Amino acid sequence: MHLRHSFFAAAAFAAILLPAAAQSKSATFSNSVDAYFEVPYNDSVVPAFALASMPIAGTSDFSMMGQSFSPGSSAVGYVTLGTLGVPFPFLGIDIWVDPLSAIGLFPTTTDPLGNARLTMPIPPGLPAGFNAAVQFLAFDLCGPQGMTASNAMIVVITS
Repeated sequence: MHLRHSFFAAAAFAAILLPAAAQSKSATFSNSVDAYFEVPYNDSVVPAFALASMPIAGTSDFSMMGQSFSPGSSAVGYVTLGTLGVPFPFLGIDIWVDPLSAIGLFPTTTDPLGNARLTMPIPPGLPAGFNAAVQFLAFDLCGPQGMTASNAMIVVITS
């Protein structure tokens, strides 16, 4: 393992465990095959967020998953360039991504297990260290006012 990869792994571990960090968690990954990472939420039951592939510049099939939504519901991946220090309440859910730096809302649906998957290419020209914040939102009759949301995650591009 290279020193750079050790640093990234330590930074990801620290960002998840530091109590001063807001509800959105930051994670950085080393280049490894079949990496899977889930960000735990520490004080209530909400849908989880996971990466299903590595965020490497030039990847044509980078994939993220929101987990534990209602099976068969409509969902969106909300992708922005930043997060908020405190959540913005909207229809009974907390929005942790910055709406002023929005890249877009990407529609998806949940599978029979309640997983919403968002697959998108990462352009080859993005420098290592570039990051984007992502949060899944889903229409859910059991959620407050018909909506549920995952936490936000900051995805950092690796080389």
